[in-house]
Amino acid sequence: MVSIHRKHIDTCLSATASIWLERQQRLWSYKCTGQGLAYIDQQLQEHLSDLKKCGRRAVSRALMKLEEQVSPEHTFVTTYCLCCAFEVYGVRHLESLLEKHADLIAAASSALIWATPAQSEFFVERWCSSDDGYLRAAALPAALMNPANNRQKKLIRNGLDDDHPGVRSYTYRAVGEWQNKDVIEQLQQAFHQETDSGLGLYEAAAALALLGDTSSLHYMPYAINTPDNIHWQRFLLVWAAISSDQQFEQWVINGENHFHNESHVLLAIALRGDPYYLKFIGNILMQQKQLTLSTYVIQHIVGSLHADIKHNPSGLYEWITSNKQGLIPQRHYINGQLKEKIAKDMYHYGTQPQRWQAALYLTLQGEGGAMSLLSK
Repeated sequence: MVSIHRKHIDTCLSATASIWLERQQRLWSYKCTGQGLAYIDQQLQEHLSDLKKCGRRAVSRALMKLEEQVSPEHTFVTTYCLCCAFEVYGVRHLESLLEKHADLIAAASSALIWATPAQSEFFVERWCSSDDGYLRAAALPAALMNPANNRQKKLIRNGLDDDHPGVRSYTYRAVGEWQNKDVIEQLQQAFHQETDSGLGLYEAAAALALLGDTSSLHYMPYAINTPDNIHWQRFLLVWAAISSDQQFEQWVINGENHFHNESHVLLAIALRGDPYYLKFIGNILMQQKQLTLSTYVIQHIVGSLHADIKHNPSGLYEWITSNKQGLIPQRHYINGQLKEKIAKDMYHYGTQPQRWQAALYLTLQGEGGAMSLLSK
């Protein structure tokens, strides 16, 4: 007979995997708000606390579930359990899986961030000094969560020249998101050495744009359009928020060459927050296309809508084209207010796209880490 304790452990493992996966799926969802994600985070933290109490017994069960189903969510749970209760066999088995499945690395990285620094220290130290690039890449997000001390600065300098593309890519991202301007020259050199049009090139271009060098920003539309690119929303955000008025308008006009479908351009308009494009959205509404997303984009920019027009495409079209909301074109708004006035509030309480838009603006204002902390 299966013991009650084992059943409890299995329940904790399954619940933790499920809630973490739900969090990942809602990171960019316009149907989720800061309060909603905070509730999910609270649930996840409670499940992680339960797993910690289970100790080594949770490790063996987590490894068994990971062998049955190799997936990001089970990788997250197993890595966290190993942070709380060291097990030599488990560590080696996890490392062998990460070597075979590159798509699991982000989940292992997330577990190291959710663990306390004391819990994750073994993995961070072991993997940062590993000869295997995929392990160094897995450790970097936790190691560089606040790249201010000398050890982290050394990791950044080494990461910019690392021979593993995953290590370089995340190092570029950390440099930009944490506003590490003292290595911008080294970052520029690294960008020019990224010969392939891959993630490293795009991450370096995005990081440079966040640091004020927009000379390579034109790579972002290609990054958005790269098949199987799990980071496309973040590149879309950088493009939408930082490109010039002329660049962005031309991209929208020639959209069929630069994005997979209409939803990409609609999300980009939301993340830019420029009321100049409200008429463009109105035209899509009148074609009875993307009604839910189009309505959201309008609310993202102008704020809440009256019930009389919210579900009335014709009325909504008339309202936005007559500019009754009084917003100024070629300025950038979130929820009906200029982003510089409301960014801090929206970072905590807005929808997830609004939070991302606010995070990028705060980053550009020198508050490094807003984007990294949002994506853990």
